[in-house]
Amino acid sequence: MTFWAPKLWSKSWSPFLLIPTKSKFIFLVVFTSQGASPTYTILSNSLYWAFAKSIDYAKGQGQALNFLGVVETIHEDYEKAITYYKDALKIRESLGDQYGVASIYNNIGNLYEELGDFPLAVENLRNSLDIRKVLKDTLRMARASNNLAVTFENYGDYTEALKYARDYLAFAERLNEKEEIASALNSIGNIKAELERFDEALESYQKSLAIREQMDDEYALASIYN
Repeated sequence: MTFWAPKLWSKSWSPFLLIPTKSKFIFLVVFTSQGASPTYTILSNSLYWAFAKSIDYAKGQGQALNFLGVVETIHEDYEKAITYYKDALKIRESLGDQYGVASIYNNIGNLYEELGDFPLAVENLRNSLDIRKVLKDTLRMARASNNLAVTFENYGDYTEALKYARDYLAFAERLNEKEEIASALNSIGNIKAELERFDEALESYQKSLAIREQMDDEYALASIYN
């Protein structure tokens, strides 16, 4: 398995004999990436990108570039990551793939937060949320709102953080997603505690706790008790 990816670059290898369809190739690359070393994961997805480009499969190129951006972000090679993300973004925009565009804006926003660039983090996370709203993708609207709440909280803007945490809660309640509701309530509790509104914080924690107890979520219960 270790030598499989390098051998794919052999001149005698024919991807169309080994993998006759795009979907099967995608499955193979994703499968071989699971549990692989970072170097192997990068190599396998670089191969995915090269093959997708060779057959003019733009969506596949975008998928590979976005994934490479995620991997390089984890490795803290932010310059490479942002290059991959921006290239992926151009492809997604050219395809009119708004779901993909929103996801990449989210990833770019997270990257800039890692770099401590608050304005660019917020700009990209808001871009992601705005697209989710147009798409009426309520679950991802909820999560995008949470991302912004966390970002503002990390940078000490608790008023904006509370606004987005409340939006997160509203979207979660619309979906009746218990786990998301409990998470939103816990986030609101954290922010209100930072604002020294301790009675309100406690109320939010207790509501979150009650939901977690109904769900029998031991891990989340532990985090609330702590």
